[in-house]
Amino acid sequence: MRTSRLISTGAALATAAVLMSAPTGLAATAPAPDSAAKNNLVVSPNPVRAGGTVTVSTTACSTRNNATVHASRSGIPGVRDIGLSHDGRKLTGKLRIPVGTKPGTYRLRGNCGHGGSGPTPLYGAVTVKAPRAAVE
Repeated sequence: MRTSRLISTGAALATAAVLMSAPTGLAATAPAPDSAAKNNLVVSPNPVRAGGTVTVSTTACSTRNNATVHASRSGIPGVRDIGLSHDGRKLTGKLRIPVGTKPGTYRLRGNCGHGGSGPTPLYGAVTVKAPRAAVE
C-alpha cells in the first residue's frame, strides 16, 4: 500500500513539472531561444503602447545588405514583415503596432540579406504596454 502511494505521488510530481515547463502562449515568450546575447535587433521605443510605431534596427548585417524582420510571425495580429534599409550607420525600419494588440512581449526574428558570408539570423523583442486608462 505504501509503495503504491509513493509511486502515485512521484508520478503526479513529474506530471506537474512537465506541465509547468510547457509554453503557455505565443505572445509572452522570451525574445531569443538560447540567450539574450543573440538579441541583435534594437527596438525603440520599447516598451510601446498599441497604436504606436517603433524603429527596428541592427548593426549585425553588412551595410551592403538589406534585412527582413518577419513581424508577421511574431504573434502581433495584423502586422506584415518589414524590410530594414541602410541609413548610413545601420539598417533600420519602422513597425506600427496595431491598436488592440494585447499587452505582452512579442518575439521578432529576421535575417540579413545574402552577401559576404550569407544570411545572418536576427533576434529581438517588442513589449506592448497596456493602453492608457480613459479619463472620464
